[in-house]
Amino acid sequence: FLRKRLTFDKYEELFSAKRVLDLGCGNGAVAAFLAKQGYEVCGIDLSAPAIEFGKKLLEHEKVKAELTVGNAAALPYKDGFFDVTVSYAVIDHLEPEAGKKAIHEVYRTLRGGGLFFLTLADTRINKFGEGKKVAHNTYLLEGDWYEAGAVQHYFDEEEIKAIIPLVFAASIVKCKFISVRFFSIDVQSFFEI
Repeated sequence: FLRKRLTFDKYEELFSAKRVLDLGCGNGAVAAFLAKQGYEVCGIDLSAPAIEFGKKLLEHEKVKAELTVGNAAALPYKDGFFDVTVSYAVIDHLEPEAGKKAIHEVYRTLRGGGLFFLTLADTRINKFGEGKKVAHNTYLLEGDWYEAGAVQHYFDEEEIKAIIPLVFAASIVKCKFISVRFFSIDVQSFFEI
């Protein structure tokens, strides 16, 4: 979404960016990838152990990024600080109100013309409805796998159309829902801030 590979070592720049936020960076893998591509990267995650692991990964990969323990709904960055924010499978692990706050924070911390790439779990995936229901389309995941105990909200088209325009209201160009597993919203293609 930022660059298109033309050959093994040549890329076409699709979006001019310098500073990138990896929202919900977890183990730092995406932050490390983006840092290798030459971007100034900040990553934030609620999990202190994940941040520590990510710092070790960055050291191993010999790249730099600033990884911070923090809350997506209260970002510790200045207004307009980032050119791009990426969020892979994060907002859907927040309770709906916290997810709305996180999207507002993304908008606040993106520069005008910035890009927001996000993936959200969709009500059409096979895991929808598994776990203990705690709210509309929201479940507490159960079982013996790594996400047990996590909140999982599954978005439908109406929710996406309601939550994103609240923040990016004056700037919607178009909105597409992509793939069976995730909705992906790429602000460069779908929203101009």
